[in-house]
Parts: sequence; structure tokens; C-alpha cells
Amino acid sequence: MATRIQQRYQEPAEDVRKSLSSEVQSIPSGKKAGEEERRYSRETSNSRNSGKGPGWATVRGQMAPRNAPDKPTTIFSSLQRLKDCPEGEREALYGKKLKLCATMYDFNNESMPLEKEGKRQTIAELVEFVGTKVVLSPAVVKETIALISSHIFRALTVKERSPIDIIDPEDDEQCVDKQWMHLEYIYDLLLRIIKDQELKVVAKEMTPVFVVKLLDLLESDDARERDILKAILKSIYTKIHALRTFLRRAMQNVCLKVTYENEMQNGVSEVLELLHHIISTFKVPLKQEHLSLLNTVLLPLHKVRSLPCFHNSLVLCMNEYATKDRNYICDVVFAMLRLWPNSMSVKQVLFLSEMEDMLSMAKSEQFEIMQGPLLQRLATCISCPQSQVAERALAFWRNDGIVRLFNNKRKVVYPIIIRALYKNVKQHWQGAVHMRTFEVLRMMVETDHELFDQCSVDNRKLAAEEEVKEQSRQKKWQGLQD
Repeated sequence: MATRIQQRYQEPAEDVRKSLSSEVQSIPSGKKAGEEERRYSRETSNSRNSGKGPGWATVRGQMAPRNAPDKPTTIFSSLQRLKDCPEGEREALYGKKLKLCATMYDFNNESMPLEKEGKRQTIAELVEFVGTKVVLSPAVVKETIALISSHIFRALTVKERSPIDIIDPEDDEQCVDKQWMHLEYIYDLLLRIIKDQELKVVAKEMTPVFVVKLLDLLESDDARERDILKAILKSIYTKIHALRTFLRRAMQNVCLKVTYENEMQNGVSEVLELLHHIISTFKVPLKQEHLSLLNTVLLPLHKVRSLPCFHNSLVLCMNEYATKDRNYICDVVFAMLRLWPNSMSVKQVLFLSEMEDMLSMAKSEQFEIMQGPLLQRLATCISCPQSQVAERALAFWRNDGIVRLFNNKRKVVYPIIIRALYKNVKQHWQGAVHMRTFEVLRMMVETDHELFDQCSVDNRKLAAEEEVKEQSRQKKWQGLQD
């Protein structure tokens, strides 16, 4: 047993001699050893001076890693920049870049990020080039419009809205289009083409079909896209006179669609802002077409449930008509009284706000025409159980112009309004409404205390008569029950 262990762990003498001879032969000798030592000292000194290891090399005076990977390139970076190109060759290079930008990418995933970024930078370069007031040939303008059309005219994904969005549209979540990083530059390119290129060339490309498609894009959920579309349509209306009548009718159709078909449609506010700009250019006396816009298109929008979403823009249009001719104030006020939203307090507050604007611009002649139904509606709102409606109606007496108008016609105003004020004092549940009611009563007493006392006596008589009638009605009802 011991002999086998010794044979296993003892190395033969011949094997030991062979290993020693091989190690001795591997040691460099003489001149060869000196060269190896000098090479090693050069590498170590270079690594100490550069802060890099022996795997780095000097390239053009700078340290660079050995076998460094090349910078990734795309088809967009292979072309020369437009500003570095000779002036005579820029349009041809512009056309090549247009063809490259025709490539479409899917922005619902994160694939091909370098190509997407290269395309975005190329489109931005095209926008910058067109913005230098360069005159492009008709063929190049046509190719540019074709590229723009292929990108912006697409199927829109519109979010469904709930009744809560109608009550408080400011709480609606902002929707962001994932491909906006490219669409923004595409729209900028279109805007530059319309503003900076020759009128004849642009007018040839801006066909009625193209304009209608732009209006359809206003249904986008992205507010940024709607804003730039509004600027583009405004530029088209301003520059191309031949399309003005068609564009007005197309925008009227959008409003009519909202009134009679789809109440929750995007883009109504932007269309109304465009119409406000157009109305401001109308000359007095207004044409029949302009009056038809007011009576058949704008006023019916007051009955739409989604009015809170675009009411501010609609008020701008109403005020513009009232500024043109004060006689249209009566038309606006009578339309609101006819379409009054009795069951929707949010719209009632908006109606009262708009009515205050109309009364602020009205003269005694206009107020005399509409004073009866207007004061009856105002009295109903003052005594409304909904506190916001009541406060908004009482706020009329904080407008100095309306107070002067009411004081001039106080013999008509006091009998109707005082009765509603006394009803508030007795019945209303909200403290702020009580406080504002007493403020209005104090103002009326200070203005004409004799008329106020007379109206108070008359109101007590009417209240007593109504109480007698109520008791008689209760007796009859009790008799029927027995």
C-alpha cells in the first residue's frame, strides 16, 4: 500500500529535468532580453502619461481606444446639410431630403430610434431652409405638399367624453399624440410654405378638398395640433381670397354639425375663434350672408349641451356682432331667453355672464325693447335655489353701466326685482346670497327710497293675496281628501 502511494505522489526524475530545461529556454537572453525590457517600459510610460492602459493608441495627437467602434450612421446623416451645400445645388438636395422623409415609422413602439431622430432633424432642417425666404419651384412645392399630406391626413383616435366633461371641461385630461415630435415640424413646414412661397403656386395646391381635410383634423384630441391648424387655416383665409367664401361655408357646416348631429366634437372653439377673426373684417351694413351666420349658425349653438367647452369663443363672436351694430344685442338676448337652460345650472351661469356683456353695451333704446322678458328671467334667477345662479344674477348690480341702465328705468325694474329680493330674504338658504341681496336692497333704497317704499307696500299686498289663495287651495284639497 505504501509503495503505491509513493509511486503516485513522487514525480520521476526525468519529468523534473524536462520541465526545468523548458523554463530555462523561455527566459530571453542577451539582446533579445533588452528589447523586451525597453518595449515594456515604453508601454508603461505611455499609459502613465495618458491615464489609459496599454490598450489605447495615439490618433492625431489624441488618445483613442484600440478597435474603437465607429459612430452609428443612418440614411439621413449620409446627405450634406443644406446650409453647407452650394446655392445652385440646394433645391436638388432639398428634393432628396424630401424623398428620405417620406419613410413612415411606427411610433407605438421604441424601435429604430436613430432613424426617427434623423428624420426629425431632417424635417427641422427643411423648415429652416424654407424659412430663409427661398423661392421654390412649383414642382418642389407640389412634392412638399404631397409629403405633408401623407403625414397629417390620417385616421384620428378620438376619446369618448362623459357628461362630467361637459360640466367641467377644464378637468379633461390632455391627450398627447405619440408622433407629435414629427408632426409638429410637418405642420411648421406647411405654415412656412403658405406664408413664404408665391401666391399662385400655393393657391394651386390649396384645393377645397385639402381645406376640408384640414378642418376634419380639428377633431384631434391633441390641443397642440388644433392650435397650429387654426394658424394654418387663418393664413389660408388671409392669403388666398378665392377660398374665403368656401372656407366660411365649411366652418359653418362644422358648427351646424355640432348643433344638430354631434354635440361632443373637438375643434369647435378653434372654428369659432376663426369666425371671430372673419366677423371682425365685416363691413357695416352687414350682408345677408353675415346675418345668416348669426341667426342660423351661431345663436343655435347656445342650446348645445357641450356649450361650456366653447362658450368663451362664442361670446367673442356675439360681442363682435354687438360692436358692429347695437341693434343685434336684442337678437342675441331674445335668442338666449328662448333657449334658456332651466335644468342645467352650469349653462345658466354662462348665459347670465353673456347677458351681462350684452347689457353693458346696450343703450336705453335697446333695453326698452327687451326689458319685460329680460327682467322676468333675471328675477327668476335671483330667487333660484341654486346658489351659483343666484349669486351670478345679483352680480349685475356690481356693473356700473348696468346699474345706470336700471336706474334710468327703475319704475319698471323695481316692481319686478324687489319681489324676488324679498323672496330671497325669507327663503334662500345660502349666506352669501343673503349678503348680496341686502347689498342690492340698500342700493335701491339709496337711489329712490320713495319708489322703494311704494314697491315694498305693493309687494306685501301681493304676498297677502297669494297667501289667501294658498289657504283657499289647501282647503279645497283637504275637502277632496275627506
